[in-house]
Amino acid sequence: MTGNWTPSAQDRDAGLLPGYGMTAKIVSGEEVDCSATSQDAQYAVQHYESYCDMLNVGHGDNVFCNESTLAQPPSSSPGGPAAPSPPPSSRTGLLIGISAGSVSFLIVTGFLTWLLVRQRRRKQAKIRQARTEQGSEGGNFLDDDQAMEDDFEKGTGPRRFRYNDLVVATNNFSDGNKLGQGGFGSVYRGFLKELNLPVAIKRVSKSSKQGRKEYASEVRVISRLRHKNLVQLIGWCHVGGDLLLVYELMPNGSVDSHLYGPNNAVLPWSVRYEVVLGLGSALLYLHQEWDQCVLHRDIKPSNIMLDAAFSAKLGDFGLARLVQHSRAISWTTVAAGTMGYMDPECMVTGRTNAESDVYSFGVVLLEIACGKRPILVAEQEEDTVHLGLVWQGQDSGCS
Repeated sequence: MTGNWTPSAQDRDAGLLPGYGMTAKIVSGEEVDCSATSQDAQYAVQHYESYCDMLNVGHGDNVFCNESTLAQPPSSSPGGPAAPSPPPSSRTGLLIGISAGSVSFLIVTGFLTWLLVRQRRRKQAKIRQARTEQGSEGGNFLDDDQAMEDDFEKGTGPRRFRYNDLVVATNNFSDGNKLGQGGFGSVYRGFLKELNLPVAIKRVSKSSKQGRKEYASEVRVISRLRHKNLVQLIGWCHVGGDLLLVYELMPNGSVDSHLYGPNNAVLPWSVRYEVVLGLGSALLYLHQEWDQCVLHRDIKPSNIMLDAAFSAKLGDFGLARLVQHSRAISWTTVAAGTMGYMDPECMVTGRTNAESDVYSFGVVLLEIACGKRPILVAEQEEDTVHLGLVWQGQDSGCS
C-alpha cells in the first residue's frame, strides 16, 4: 500500500521505510514529521491517510487502522520459518494408509469373533449331546434349574403348577396327607381347587441327586405318553430345590399294598387277571406302539397302581429310557431296577432291552398268581428266588 522507493537519509531518520516498516509506524499512531522527508515518502504517507479517510475510519490510533492485520508485518517463529504443509499426494497416501489399517482391524476382529462364536456353539452342541446321551442313562443334565425348565417347557400335556398352589392342595405337605415314602421322596394326597381334581403329589427329596435325575427322566418320558394303562402326569413344579410331580390320584393304591398290606381284602382272581392284562397292554404300547421304544426298567407291583375301578396303570418312569426301535437296547454302567425283578443278563452285562421288561413282567405275573415276593427269606438258608421254587415244583410234578 505504501509502495516501494529508495529512502533517503531523512526518510530513515523519520522512520519512514518502504513497505511494512513505514506502514507499521503510521498504524501505531506515532506523529510523523514529513517536512524533511523525501517527496516519495510524503506521497506514501498521504496515500495511506487518504485510504483511511475513504473508509471513514480515520487514521492514526483508530480501531480499523490499529487492528487491521493487513498492515502488520508477518510474525516469525523462534525456531525459524513455519514448516510447509504436506503436498496433496502425501495427504492422499496418509488417508489410504489409515483406511487400509481400519479395514484390516475390522477383518481381524470379525474373524476372531467368528472363531469365538463357532467355538462356543460347538461347546454348547457337545454339552447338549452329552446331556442327551446322559439323559438316556440318567446323566447329570440337571445341573441348573434353567436348563431343566427349558427342557420341560417343551413337553405337551402336563402343565406347570405354582408351588404355593401345591402347598395349599396338600395342607402344607402334612403327615395326614402322606400316602407313602419312597427312596427319593414322599407322595402326598392333594386336591386342586382350580381343576376340582384329587391328585397325588410326589415331592422329591432335596438331598437326593438320583431323585433329581429320576424326576427329570420321568417328566421327559411320561409327559409324552398317552395310554389308558399308564398313570397320567398332570403337571410338575420346580422352585429352587423343591421338585414336585403331580399325578392323577389312584384311589385303590398299588398292587403291592393289596398283596401284602395289612387289613386289605384279598384281590379276587378276576381282578388279578385284569391287572395282568392291563400291564401287558401297557408294555405292548411302550415297546412297539409308540414312536420310540420305551424301556421301563423297574416293573414291580409297587409301581402298578389301581384306579377306582381296579384297572391297572403302570407308573414311576424314573428309570425309563427312550431308544430307537431298530436298536431297542440301552447300555448302563450301573444295574438299574429292583433286585428280584431284574433280568439276570442285565445284571451281568449292563444291557437292558425290551426282553428285560418282559422278564420283569413274568416275575410280577408269578407274584400276583402266588401272592409271594420274588425273594424269600428262609430260616437257616440263603435267600431264595421263588422262580427256583417254581422249577422245583415242576420237577416234582406239582402244578
